[in-house]
Amino acid sequence: MDRPRSDRFRAQARLSVAEPERLTSAQREARRENIKKAQRARSYESWTKKELYERATELGIAGRSQMAKGELIVALRARQ
Repeated sequence: MDRPRSDRFRAQARLSVAEPERLTSAQREARRENIKKAQRARSYESWTKKELYERATELGIAGRSQMAKGELIVALRARQ
């Protein structure tokens, strides 16, 4: 039994809003901020010592240059 096919149930292709040329400068900046937040949300144990040090610098943690990776993690968690 052959039924006539209807195009009305076919899914239409969606245009991607994430295409960089379609984003406004405010949207691009918001995306950058979201990426930064997501990176900070990862467990500090998965960060490199350099990343931990840079975050400690952003937060103004004193003595960071003398700290080992584990000490940086403890100091960062204490500030949050």
